Amino acid sequence: MIVEPPACPLTPCQLPGRPALVTNDDWRAAVDELEGALLSCAVQVQGCIQRQSGHELP
Repeated sequence: MIVEPPACPLTPCQLPGRPALVTNDDWRAAVDELEGALLSCAVQVQGCIQRQSGHELP
């Protein structure tokens, strides 16, 4: 008998959009903002993987 893993509703990751960057500070802020968005997506996906494998995150 095949048992399906639990479904995980994933929310599409919203990556930040912005106008063209000019200064180094603009680039640093953009990279920090993008890194935060990608980490949020990664946590969501990792949580789904943990639930499907039967190991809930603390």
